[in-house]
Amino acid sequence: MANTGIIIPKTTDVNVTIDIDHPQPSVGLSNPNLFVKGDAEGYKEYSSLSALMADQPIGSPAYNAACVIFEQQNAPELVAVTTYVKDNTGKMSAVAPSPEDVKATPTADGATVTESEPVSTSGESIDFTQLTGVAKAAADYFYNSWEFALMPEYDAADALDLATLIEKGGYDGKGFHLFFPQVTDYTVESPFKAFHRTWAFYSSNSDEYAAALVGQGGSYTVGSISWKFVSDLVDVTPEELPITELNKIADNGYIAYVTKGANSNQTTDRNPALDYIDTIHGMDWIKSTTETQLQNLLNTDGKLTFDKDGIAKIQQVLRNILNQGVAQKIVDTNESGTGIFDVTVKQRTDLRTQDIVDRIYNGAFFDYQPSNAINHINVGITQNSLV
Repeated sequence: MANTGIIIPKTTDVNVTIDIDHPQPSVGLSNPNLFVKGDAEGYKEYSSLSALMADQPIGSPAYNAACVIFEQQNAPELVAVTTYVKDNTGKMSAVAPSPEDVKATPTADGATVTESEPVSTSGESIDFTQLTGVAKAAADYFYNSWEFALMPEYDAADALDLATLIEKGGYDGKGFHLFFPQVTDYTVESPFKAFHRTWAFYSSNSDEYAAALVGQGGSYTVGSISWKFVSDLVDVTPEELPITELNKIADNGYIAYVTKGANSNQTTDRNPALDYIDTIHGMDWIKSTTETQLQNLLNTDGKLTFDKDGIAKIQQVLRNILNQGVAQKIVDTNESGTGIFDVTVKQRTDLRTQDIVDRIYNGAFFDYQPSNAINHINVGITQNSLV
C-alpha cells in the first residue's frame, strides 16, 4: 500500500490544497535553507555573513554556501541554517514520490480551499512523528521562512530523505519547498528522476553552484524569470566539456552551468520529471499567498458571515490573488491578455449542514494555467538562388 504523503500539522484556520495540471511541452519564498550535520537539531536565520560566522566558522560547508549566496547581485534578505543529527532509521519511504495523480485532502479543522472537489485516497500517510535525521529537522521547521533547500555537504542518503520530505510533506501531504542538491559525479544516474520538487546540479569543482543559483534567482519576483537564463553567477566557473559529456549529464538527470554566447547559465531549468522551476515556485506562491490572505480575512473581518456576503469576500480574495499571479507571469493569459483561471464558490444552500454547524466553509475551488516561457528558438532560413 503506497504512502500518500507526510502530514505535518500547522497552526492555521485556512488549508489550501492544490493539484495543478500544467502544460508539458509535450512566507519567504526567496530564502535558502542550508541543511548541515551537527550534534543537535536547530534552526536559525542570518541576515548577513558576519552574523552567520558566529555559528558557522570560515571554511565550513554552511559558511562557504552562505558566502556565495550573499555575493550574488540579487542576494536574498536572509539565509537560514538547519542543523540536523544524522539518523536514517526513521519510517521514511525514501524511494520514490507519490504517483502524480494522487490527491489528498486536509484533515485539520478550518476553512478549506481547494481547486477541485475533494476525493478519497488510498494508502496511508507517513507519521511525521516517526521521522528522524534530516527529514525530522525539515518537518520541524517546515513552515519557517524558507523555500529553497540546499545541502552544502552532500550526503546521498540524507539527500534522498530530504527530497522525499519536501516531495510529500505539508498539512495536505502534497509537498512544499524546492530542493537543489549538487553532486560532483555525473556518471551516476540521479536518484531524483521521479521527484517533482528536486532539481539536481553538477559541478566539477568546489564551486557552490546550486547555492549561487538560489542566491541570484530566488529573490526575483516569483514567476518573473525563466531559471534557465539566470546568468553570470558570481564565483561559479562554467563547465568546459564536450557535447557528448554534456549529453551524459542531461541523460543522468543533472543540470550544469555552461557558457552560451556572451553569458553563462544553465543547460536547462527542467528536471527529469518534466517540471520547470518557475512553475513549481509559482505554485508555492499561489498556495502560500492564498493561505495568508484568507487567514487575514478571517482575522480582520470581525465576523465573516456564513452567507452570500461572506462567501463573496472569499471569492474576491481568490480572484485578486490569481490576477496578481497574472501580473507576475505565474498565471498564463489568452490571446486577449486575460488570465486563464477559474474561481468557483458554492453558496450556503449547496453545502452540507454539518459543515455550516461546524463553521467550516468547504466550497471554494479554483484552477489556473501556469505561464509558459520560450526557452529555445529554432529559426529556418531559405536562401533564394541568384538568377
